[in-house]
Amino acid sequence: MTVKLTESMMEDAIVAEPERFLDESGLKLVARQYRVGSYIFDLLFEDRRGAKLIVEIQLGTLDRNHTYKILDYYDEYKAKQPGQFIDLMVVANRIPYERRHRLSANGISWREIPVENFLASISRSPAKETPTIGVSDPSCEAGPPGMDKPHTLTKIHNPSQRSHNPMADAPEAFRQFQKQTTLFLAGLEKIEPPVRITVDGRNVRPDNPGNWFSGFSPVSWGSKIGTGSGTGYGGGVGVGYGFTYTKNSRREHFMRLAVGIENPFRKDYRDNFRKEASVAIATQKIPLPSGCQIWPDTKFDDFGFRGTSLLECQPMALGEDTWSEAIKNYSILNKGFDQLIGQLIRKYSGLGAFQVDLDFG
Repeated sequence: MTVKLTESMMEDAIVAEPERFLDESGLKLVARQYRVGSYIFDLLFEDRRGAKLIVEIQLGTLDRNHTYKILDYYDEYKAKQPGQFIDLMVVANRIPYERRHRLSANGISWREIPVENFLASISRSPAKETPTIGVSDPSCEAGPPGMDKPHTLTKIHNPSQRSHNPMADAPEAFRQFQKQTTLFLAGLEKIEPPVRITVDGRNVRPDNPGNWFSGFSPVSWGSKIGTGSGTGYGGGVGVGYGFTYTKNSRREHFMRLAVGIENPFRKDYRDNFRKEASVAIATQKIPLPSGCQIWPDTKFDDFGFRGTSLLECQPMALGEDTWSEAIKNYSILNKGFDQLIGQLIRKYSGLGAFQVDLDFG
């Protein structure tokens, strides 16, 4: 049996699992077929801080005409809305190097997602035979080795499978999330050096698990000043901790303690920052909590997140003592690790790696 992927199937899969495919957490769908002037983009999302993200999808290989059309209409939108910051992301099964470079040079992010990733997500029920994976566009191939591709989605969840987690009920999970978040944030207040809460998870809505998280960072990591496109991303500088709700492939409830990199940290500086931090941690023998891993080894089996975090601790089962385990981990990280990252943030700020100015006073 051959399964043919369509653009509509790609769109549906992204809407169903935006974090998995787009590597952006906390996205909420605002509209499909979003019109900008005379052009209609496929999807419009809003992130947890209110910033907008347009997603344009092409089946197969991103072609030259499509690329230039996207650039033209994105420029048209920005010209008509000079005071509004909105991101654009292009998704295709294959994006040639020249088009990647052109998109990046114009401030447009992209995701090259192979056909099999979509089909693995779409095919939710066990198959009696392994289908031959096909696509309407024969030019769609996986990119060359070494290219930036999302994690291949090999684990398929069957929704009919019952979870053995005693907290399978969503309302109970939310109540426990709120309790653990409240205790964790209270614990952070007692730790020195002090931290700044950038996102307060005690105020999240129960009907949107994608937004069940808190954000914080050491005060020494700085804060944003001035105006610019990067000011629309909350109080963080673009490098920060997250205490975040997640599920494994069996739909059991967990919390993550991780350090991520996002806007206003410029995308073209992020890999160098991760590499420099990883090398420094190894050479300086910076102590890390047991089970916490540094990029590029931040992918944990049985979880859907791709492993792009700078630091990721072993996900903790959501229960009565989750907050205590997270505080113990951070009590180790807030010494040598936080100091090192603070030094690197200052260095990269001097290199122009941030979309806005930072204040370290």
